[in-house]
Amino acid sequence: RLRFVNEILDVPSLNPEISRTYDCIVSSEDKLTQQQRLSRYTGRRNVTSTGRRCMPWSQLSTIEQVLKARRGSEVGFMDEVREMLIQTPDRLEGESDNYCRPVSVVVDSVNIHGPKDFQRFSAIDSEVPVCIPEDFWANIPSITIKFGYLFNMIFQTCNVPLCYTEVPSVTATIRDSVGEHLLARQFGSDLNAGLTECSFAGQKCTKDDFFERRPPAAGHRFTANMTSTQLAESQLSIKYFTDSTDSKGQTVSNIDKLTRVVRDSRGSDATQVAFKVSLRRSLSVSVSHAISEPGCSTANPQAVIVPDSSFPWASNGVNVATAQRMDVHLRFDKYSRLSTSSRPCLETTEPITYRLPSWKLFTSNEDSGVNSDAQEIMRSSNWTLKLSMLRNALLKLNGSSALTVSGSQFKVSDRENCVNTYVVEKFTNTCRCLPGMLPIQEERFKKLSYCFDMYSRGNISANTEKCYIEQVSKITQYHFEAMNECKSPCSKTDFSTRYITYPWPNLLSVQSLDFLKKLAADFGYRHDISLMRGASSIYYLYLKAQNLSDTPVINRSTEAIQSFESELAALQNRLAQLTVQAWQSRGHEVSEEEAYPAKNLVADIGGALGLWSGISILTICELLELFIYLGQALAARVQAQSRMQSKNADGQPEESARPESEMVALDTDAIQVQQRVASS
Repeated sequence: RLRFVNEILDVPSLNPEISRTYDCIVSSEDKLTQQQRLSRYTGRRNVTSTGRRCMPWSQLSTIEQVLKARRGSEVGFMDEVREMLIQTPDRLEGESDNYCRPVSVVVDSVNIHGPKDFQRFSAIDSEVPVCIPEDFWANIPSITIKFGYLFNMIFQTCNVPLCYTEVPSVTATIRDSVGEHLLARQFGSDLNAGLTECSFAGQKCTKDDFFERRPPAAGHRFTANMTSTQLAESQLSIKYFTDSTDSKGQTVSNIDKLTRVVRDSRGSDATQVAFKVSLRRSLSVSVSHAISEPGCSTANPQAVIVPDSSFPWASNGVNVATAQRMDVHLRFDKYSRLSTSSRPCLETTEPITYRLPSWKLFTSNEDSGVNSDAQEIMRSSNWTLKLSMLRNALLKLNGSSALTVSGSQFKVSDRENCVNTYVVEKFTNTCRCLPGMLPIQEERFKKLSYCFDMYSRGNISANTEKCYIEQVSKITQYHFEAMNECKSPCSKTDFSTRYITYPWPNLLSVQSLDFLKKLAADFGYRHDISLMRGASSIYYLYLKAQNLSDTPVINRSTEAIQSFESELAALQNRLAQLTVQAWQSRGHEVSEEEAYPAKNLVADIGGALGLWSGISILTICELLELFIYLGQALAARVQAQSRMQSKNADGQPEESARPESEMVALDTDAIQVQQRVASS
């Protein structure tokens, strides 16, 4: 598999025209070949590894004059340069470029203090790209030195990246066109190798209890649905390997390159193991680990523990140290807060659906059929055909794994989802394609496809690649912008956690025989031998422990004991254990309320008025009734006057000539109104 990956990544870009624009070194599985490529570097990088701009090579022959002009008499020389020969892979005499180059400098000098001895020496002979910073003179101490020592002080290396780390199109095209989930299923982490032991509520769980999910930016998730009647007393225990090693317990060569094909990673492979269990509430436990190149420090595994309705963002992770057992105690908490002008929050949130590939059945990825298919794929020179053959081969191998690509709904939409949505919108609005390294909402696939999906978009253009690189570099900026735009939900469910760690498994010499015997049995020793190289190291160590145990103490050689203990320590540093259980049988709910709501203000105003002026609600009602009666009386008087005026206009007699019956009626009405007012 690694030979296949090296083969397909030994080009800077799928487009030859684009390849010529990149300044990088094509990687190789053979370290000697890769070193030879560095020694022939002729790119255009002109900055040192510390970020300092390079000095033109034409100034190297006059470096003595440059130094004296900058430092004066502070720096002296013990010899005088008579001639200098500068040789690089492509330098021509008279050129004044300042590009980093593997360089050989031979100097002829004469001693100026003492006998005039002629001396020829190699000032520098570098097999990697180097250059002299423009401000080289700033870091030279005030001493008298030889030119040979001066060159050792001022030359600095240049970091020339490997093409597969610098150019996204090759790795991204393979992932987007073939399918990241298919690549992860065949070339990524295998639960057959990683999980050593699992138990929940006293019941043993195996790889058959899981199905895998592949969320971008979160690694693999192996998920199992489990229930228990013990609830708060239940405990989930996971024992697993945290790395990828060969039969000698060493990290596989070029694992970083394989990682970048399987997923959009920058130097580490995150494999997450997730479980759904019932500890009063449903939860998701995701365990990820990082794999790095030999000689590089490997990051500790991370555990992400969130309610099952939440997406397992890596920002919620906590480091799980190797050779340690971490006990995680959980308490389910619910927080509700008020939205104010100073602390706004979202009153309601909508569920969000991401497209996540998953499969339920696990088949071993040791299938030898992939090797013959890889040979056929490597012989093809057409990239479209090559990727089609790879996809068909992986589909054939995983046909029984119930592989699906469907939407997974997360009912709790938190601030991280808002930030991710903001970043994806910025990316898609600029490049008009979907970034494969971020979780994508299901509805976006109706209009757009992944940036490097050759089946949907055809050949990859230089503009797409340029836009992709530019937008990836701005993701951090978009995150900061989104943090100002996005609000946290007013209601949130989460786990309060307590962590307890202590050494595990404490393997000590031959006393570890029982542990190694059980570990070897878990990986099929004697009854179902695995052909995986990592498993063979476990068999080997167990047999070695058995042999030492059977050997009398006086016959055990110091060399054999030291070798065994060294391998035992290496095995221990590859293991980790994580246990999860409830902290308390009851959850914790916190709600915010207004300290002085409006209803309290109205009640206080009414009470104060009652005390100060004797006014009550009943008094206010009576006053209202009085005003109504007064209004009715006033209306009746106005109405009577209007009738009288209309009669006068028609020539009828004055009010004194009215009939007595009408006058009596009017007086009666007036008296009734006055009585009502008086009673009130």
